[in-house]
Amino acid sequence: MDHILVPRVSALLAGTAIVSTYINYVVPEPYLDEAFHIPQAQAYCRNAFRTWDPKLTTPAGLYLTTYPLSYLAKCSPALLRSVNAWGVAVLTPVFIYNILGYIHPYRRRSERVHEAINVALFPLLWFFSGLFYTDVYSTVWVLWSYLAWLRKSVGCSSITAWWALWFRQTNVLWTGFFIALEVGRRLKDLHNKLVGGEGKVVAGKAVSPLSVLPRFARLTHRPDFFFRTPMTHLVSAIPNVPTLVSSTLPYLAVIISFVVFIIWNDFSIVLGDKSAHQPTLHLPQIFYFTLFTTITSLPLLLSPNLLYRFYDQNIGVYITAPPLSSRIPQSPKLAIPYTKLLRTATLLTVILAVIWRNTYFHPYLLADNRHYVFYIFRRTLLAHPLIRYLAAPVYFASTWTVLDTLKTSRSVNVLWVYAWSMAVIGTLVTAGLVEFRYFVLGWVIWRVNVRVESAWRRWAETLVFVFVNLATVYVFTQWGFEWKHERGVVQRFMW
Repeated sequence: MDHILVPRVSALLAGTAIVSTYINYVVPEPYLDEAFHIPQAQAYCRNAFRTWDPKLTTPAGLYLTTYPLSYLAKCSPALLRSVNAWGVAVLTPVFIYNILGYIHPYRRRSERVHEAINVALFPLLWFFSGLFYTDVYSTVWVLWSYLAWLRKSVGCSSITAWWALWFRQTNVLWTGFFIALEVGRRLKDLHNKLVGGEGKVVAGKAVSPLSVLPRFARLTHRPDFFFRTPMTHLVSAIPNVPTLVSSTLPYLAVIISFVVFIIWNDFSIVLGDKSAHQPTLHLPQIFYFTLFTTITSLPLLLSPNLLYRFYDQNIGVYITAPPLSSRIPQSPKLAIPYTKLLRTATLLTVILAVIWRNTYFHPYLLADNRHYVFYIFRRTLLAHPLIRYLAAPVYFASTWTVLDTLKTSRSVNVLWVYAWSMAVIGTLVTAGLVEFRYFVLGWVIWRVNVRVESAWRRWAETLVFVFVNLATVYVFTQWGFEWKHERGVVQRFMW
């Protein structure tokens, strides 16, 4: 661990440990999904590996991770929860710091440390440092895989990507993400050889300017951008299929193992109780994710320049007044970019069509009042039938903002954006239930590629995250309530 990380990580670990101890004091017994996870982990601690709760829907990665604890102490809820605290407060910032060193190599180490701590403080991740859920190590292992890919260690990256599947099956889509990145890197290498070594490769950088792998920031203004770019990559890849297959073979082995699992599991991605987790097409999840990402990252994003860029790129209607020095009377000139307005109108129409035909409210969402999403939906989309349609411009703006932030950061190429988008979309659109926890990995991978120049923005992000974290812990521990049909059982609000 870099010495500059030690004091910051130590402080984060100390604060996380204090809060976790407090949660264990107030909520000593397993709560909600912990009622399934903790007994299963305790069964493994007793070497009862044939014991399996059929209500569990994810593999045994979390329980195998905590199994070595059985040689040290009794696997109590508090001890099991502490593993997640360690994952959030130590492993996450360490991996993020090193990832940032490859993506933003010219940033000062102190800036990278601050951003690594901020990612660890991300409310949806940090909250589960006090509970025994799969989200923390699902994120940790994908981050490790990403770091290994950046270090050009495809073997290590594929192994950690495979292990990430043991925490959440949808992580297979992030393996696809790494395959796409590796294909792009190999195409870059082939291009450099083709031009006789004139192409410059900057060691340790995730991306570099290249004609066959264009910068995202350079090309989004072109009308044929979204069609031409994948076609360019496809044309470049076809003559080099054997080389690309060879370079991505470790990742392909992960995909093949996952296919074998699907076949073994009666052609289902879900373990255990499949009735409550039936795959369904749920396209509005994309909009929920981009809106959530925009709101949680407002300290980094909000600026007059952002508002101007949004207007200029999506509306762009301007009235030009004549110069005051002109002696000849002139009328103001109205500039109307019809192509731009048509594009914006088309995208809004698509969003409205998705809302109309594909809005879905899972029965659990409407019935379980222990999650914040229940109240958010009740007070917004479910308050009136028209509200979901009025949200279309907001969805459009948030989606544009998420992509524009990547563009202005200049840290990713076009293929990266496509691969990341497909991984996020694939993870979300098959889930009927809206759970903010599903947004964690997409947000984290997006966040580490966002360039933040201002120190005050990083500190604003820190303060917002700390405030939200303390507020959610307070609500979780102090605002307990009871259901009428379960008297004496305390229910608690959580993500």
